[in-house]
Amino acid sequence: MITRLCNRGLRLLGYRLSRIHPRPPSTFLPRALPQQLPRPPIGHVAFVGSRHQGLYARGKGQPDALAPVQYGLLQRGVTSSVHATPDDLLATIGHTGEIPILVVFIFNEEFPHSYTADNVVRALRDRGVLVANEPDVARVFASKRLSHSFLKDIEVEVPQDATGSQGPLFSTADLGSGLPAYRTTQTDQHNPDRHNVEFIDTRHTFNGRQYYACIRAACFGATFIDAWIRLRDAQENDPTVHTRNIPLEPRVIEHFQDLLVARRQADLRALCKRVGTAFGPGTYVLDILPCATHGTHFVCELGMKYDNYEMRNHMYAIAAYLPSLTNHFTVSISDQLADAIVHECQSLGHVRSGDADA
Repeated sequence: MITRLCNRGLRLLGYRLSRIHPRPPSTFLPRALPQQLPRPPIGHVAFVGSRHQGLYARGKGQPDALAPVQYGLLQRGVTSSVHATPDDLLATIGHTGEIPILVVFIFNEEFPHSYTADNVVRALRDRGVLVANEPDVARVFASKRLSHSFLKDIEVEVPQDATGSQGPLFSTADLGSGLPAYRTTQTDQHNPDRHNVEFIDTRHTFNGRQYYACIRAACFGATFIDAWIRLRDAQENDPTVHTRNIPLEPRVIEHFQDLLVARRQADLRALCKRVGTAFGPGTYVLDILPCATHGTHFVCELGMKYDNYEMRNHMYAIAAYLPSLTNHFTVSISDQLADAIVHECQSLGHVRSGDADA
């Protein structure tokens, strides 16, 4: 009870301070932008929104976060542009003749009407363009059942299917996010709208208190960007963990960031590489369950996301006390994405000339 009151107090204090001293923008650029490229450009990257939502794909990121990514690309010799819709991109290509080495589509995989048309993707591929966040990949990510099956096929550890599990189950909606999810029993496994798998116990202890834990790892294709911990007080008796559930207690966050993320980063990198290699380029996030019993990493969900703004929004008040997560509250995380994009293009042989910074 005391912890909850303290958390509420911290949130209220952060809100009141933001009213007195307005929060700085979520991202920023250096004042002295370069007047010219540091070298002849090695390629061009286009970020493209959808016909129905433009660049505002709900839950996928904030468009203002693209500016520092573009700056990071520029520093690595890659020019870039932002287009509200695929039609805008095609019109620009027709006018300038500039063919990108990479097109990154921005949309919410939960809404099929926002997917880029397959004929547009084929037309870009025919011109030798790498396409990130392809519609075919989005269809797999949107369904927990499909993604679970695909991950099994590429030998990634996932919770066991309900039909093969002898213990308690965890039930989620097959389609959609943020919907009711709960621990259940074998008797509920036949609902076709639910995805039911074995329940993975992720309760870890710090200072005598238990927390449900989930690791989120971000990658661009097979190239690792970062990983961080998400937690929920086990006293809430709810194993679902979202960013909004993280207790605003720096010592707790730092402890588990070190124990479950930093010490296992090699494993997390390898996991991202396996998934990204199978799906191709894209702004991917993996939700990973760190099993408290034997330490196995189980991937429970996949998504497309280029900006984890929820972390800034939820933990802004304690950012100064989270040294392991400083990059998420500065331009650094955007620069890491830029670096991963260039690295992925290099590894796939899609740079024109010269060498990009590693």
